[in-house]
Amino acid sequence: MKPLSFKYLYLAALLTLTTARGEETFRLISYNIHHGEGMDGRLDLARIAGFLKAQQPDAVALQEVDRKCQRTGKVDQAAELAALTGMTATFQKAMDYGGGEYGLCLLTKNPPLATGGFPLPPAGEPRAGQWVKVAALGGTLTVANTHLDVSTGPARLTEARLLSLALKDLPGTVLLTGDFNAVRGDGVMSLFASHGWALPLKQGNPATVPSVNPMREIDFALIHPAAALRVVTHRVLEESLFSDHRAVLVEVTLPAP
Repeated sequence: MKPLSFKYLYLAALLTLTTARGEETFRLISYNIHHGEGMDGRLDLARIAGFLKAQQPDAVALQEVDRKCQRTGKVDQAAELAALTGMTATFQKAMDYGGGEYGLCLLTKNPPLATGGFPLPPAGEPRAGQWVKVAALGGTLTVANTHLDVSTGPARLTEARLLSLALKDLPGTVLLTGDFNAVRGDGVMSLFASHGWALPLKQGNPATVPSVNPMREIDFALIHPAAALRVVTHRVLEESLFSDHRAVLVEVTLPAP
């Protein structure tokens, strides 16, 4: 028998890759949008929405979202981004700010089946966690979102512990993303690992801040139970102008039987 040619092996690999991409996946973006203000000083939700739509996500977890705050023209940014993307917005207040509210927003392609949110233990700036349950991957999936405290020390660790315990006790699979203000391997991220969360590695440069020439990885995607999902794609998106963070895309599917 003649050995298989390189051309044949290449075509076989391409066919395998195409088949793998044909399976049902769930695409989630996590993005700290810096209340819509880009590195050029422009406040522009339309360009953020266009960038998000181009990724064809099933859900988007946003941090630093204003709702009717003075600094952003009293615009309900959650509602505006929902209108611009054609998605459904679920807002979670972290604190009152500038005559309005400031916090988190989950955008979903379809209306969620259930929603929830909670404050995290007060430390410096008030923080929160939120979740939505959506139909996905032939069943349901809980998508969660957070933004932990920027200070170091025990405050962020306390927030992380409460967040982990609250979310991992929800029934089914949880996909948690957000701005953790922590780095891989530190006490905060190690706590999640000890609670049974998977912290998948990113493909390519994992750093998300600063958006221009990023040096640190502080935006993550976590999965609980750890083996409940298989990661197809997990990478930092290239856009560097629209916020002071880069966005993270994670695409998951069910594990092979």
